[in-house]
Amino acid sequence: MKKDNILKSKYLEFVVSTILIILLLIFILSSTYARYRSTKEFELNSSVARWNIKLNGTNLSDTAANFSTIVTPVFPGNTNIAANVIAPKAEGYFDLVIDYSEVDVSFTYSFNINSTESKVVDLMVYKYELYGCDITDPANSNVSPGTTVNVNAENLSKTFSISNNITYNEEIPAEARKKSIRVHVKWIDDGVATMDNAADTNSTKITDTSLTRAENSLKVTASFVQM
Repeated sequence: MKKDNILKSKYLEFVVSTILIILLLIFILSSTYARYRSTKEFELNSSVARWNIKLNGTNLSDTAANFSTIVTPVFPGNTNIAANVIAPKAEGYFDLVIDYSEVDVSFTYSFNINSTESKVVDLMVYKYELYGCDITDPANSNVSPGTTVNVNAENLSKTFSISNNITYNEEIPAEARKKSIRVHVKWIDDGVATMDNAADTNSTKITDTSLTRAENSLKVTASFVQM
């Protein structure tokens, strides 16, 4: 009888110990794998950089715009040549004003000027000037160019390119984000000129001698590319 009691007691101890061990394992495992979990779905909102370049006050994206009338040449004339017409040795200029007040990135601009398709192929760029403002604004009429580039006689060409970079700078106020290029052209009549006297004379048979007409015009291709 006494032996049975001892066996029962040991069995009870074993059962209790086993239960305690199981509970301890459950506690340890639950502590190990328990994690605080939180989830939240949301959207990231970003503004798209603006790309709205204007040339001489007109948006380049305006498909209805006729830039042949927006970019107008000026031929002051002299004692031998009337104003606003072209003739051998006539000199004039046209302005390209870049307004990048609504542009949020740096970009490269280039202007390719071509007279090869013109009846006056000897109308060439001989100089250009760079300004840090809108040179067509009367308030800037006395502003001097920041840079002047003269084309050497041997480099005069029927195709000419002007290119540069404009770096985005948020510290520049929007109203000051304008640059101008004044392109000076001349009807070359010596040196690299390819038109002879007969060709010069034939070019005067055009009924409308303004530079904006297709037969005696300069073709300008403008390109703006993000850096």
